[in-house]
Amino acid sequence: MPGFFSKLRYSLVRGDGLARYTKYAVGEILLISIGILIAMEIDNWNEQRIEQQEIHQYARALVDDLKADLEMIDPVFRQSKNQYERAGWLGDYVRGKELDELDSLLLYALTRRTGYRPFSWSRTAIDQLRASGALRQMQDRELVKKIAAYVALTYHLDEDYVSDVAAGKAAAASTAKVVDLNLDNVDEMYDILDVDFEDEGPPSLAAYLESFAEMDALEREPLLVDDIREVQVMVNAFVNLGRAMGARPRHEIPKLITMAEELIGLLDEEYPPLD
Repeated sequence: MPGFFSKLRYSLVRGDGLARYTKYAVGEILLISIGILIAMEIDNWNEQRIEQQEIHQYARALVDDLKADLEMIDPVFRQSKNQYERAGWLGDYVRGKELDELDSLLLYALTRRTGYRPFSWSRTAIDQLRASGALRQMQDRELVKKIAAYVALTYHLDEDYVSDVAAGKAAAASTAKVVDLNLDNVDEMYDILDVDFEDEGPPSLAAYLESFAEMDALEREPLLVDDIREVQVMVNAFVNLGRAMGARPRHEIPKLITMAEELIGLLDEEYPPLD
């Protein structure tokens, strides 16, 4: 400010008066204020640019996480669908039959599994988006809502898994009271059936029963009960399991897959891959 005070002293000596000094002072203040505002705008612009770059990086990481979720969810979907269908097949198979009409190997095959593998979500990117505050900085608020809805559904499915495990344990306990689980020819049975729990399995109970036509030569172990009502108790446990688990393959997992695919498309459009 040396120039300012020099000019002020010069003006007072010349006697130009307070008016001329005031005009000069106001001009100096305006120039300084404008410079400060410009510097602040540049600083804000730089901060916003850095924030948007970080958001872009997080968004690309979220796309990778969503793709990983889709890979993880595929076998879970097939397993839950398989288990849900087998629970229904068990009820159809036992309905209207007497105890001596039931095939112990078939009962074993239909009841040997009572669940599906746990979910393993990729949540690193969404956790970073939340922790950094970048999620709030995303300009497309509808996109943010869709991300939040997707995350909420993953946590809902985690809760469902806990209840499905409990129902599966109850079903498994009922099976152990009816069917001998220590069979000598289990491996041979599954060689004939060529059934892999990871796969979708036969499309219907009829197809499943048809595959048992080759098993006539296999020795059957007798059931552990002598009252059809005890078998019905087992069936009821699997019916409850199927009802509890059915929402996963029928509604929730397909919905989650659709949501993930939609989010990937929206994120690719809003935050395209960097060259």
